[in-house]
Amino acid sequence: MAEVPSPKTQAQRTMDPSGSLLKSAKSHCRPAQMAPNAAAGSRFAGGGADHAGDFRGAALWLPPGVHPDDDGVVALISRSIPERNQPAMFSLFEQMAKYHPQEPHWHLPLIGGEPSEQGRGYGSALLHHGLTRCDVEGVPAYLESSNVRNIPLYERHGFEV
Repeated sequence: MAEVPSPKTQAQRTMDPSGSLLKSAKSHCRPAQMAPNAAAGSRFAGGGADHAGDFRGAALWLPPGVHPDDDGVVALISRSIPERNQPAMFSLFEQMAKYHPQEPHWHLPLIGGEPSEQGRGYGSALLHHGLTRCDVEGVPAYLESSNVRNIPLYERHGFEV
């Protein structure tokens, strides 16, 4: 896992084979804690796990050619979403899949931070770090936003809606 330069930290490279997102997940519900592992598990070991500000924010990128664990996501949804709501959730994932690029790319399925630390530049630092890697490799980046409030942040970093 890489710690990226942020308003409060210096860069340093370390590995975290567990793929953990945040040291403290007190403010997140249990399904959200399980989502990174269900979606990709060890797939983040390819250098796509970054954190900023002593884990106040984190980004999990899937490298080119690495795809989410669809079976893990289905199992997580089946365990954590009421059965009556599951068809709508699966329909949403099917619609999103239509926009997923086929060419090699870095995929950002998860970026987030402690709610009390939002708006302090950690998300920008994490995006800048990941996108610099994409630029160096000459590979595009792709993400999906589940929160319209995040779209201006993504647009500032060159993403298009």
